[in-house]
Amino acid sequence: MARYIVLETLSFGSDFAYPGEEVELDDETALVLMRKRAIKPAELRQENKTSEVKDGSNN
Repeated sequence: MARYIVLETLSFGSDFAYPGEEVELDDETALVLMRKRAIKPAELRQENKTSEVKDGSNN
């Protein structure tokens, strides 16, 4: 199981996932949804968060 970012609204039975949400999916489901470009790996979002410049100020 890995975490993914939803790119388009998904329906899992009675549950929904909306764009921008993070979901945890098994590999088989994730592969199908990535081929449809409905999700992307959550690690891509983490890279954006860690690329902030830290200058040591407390502003």
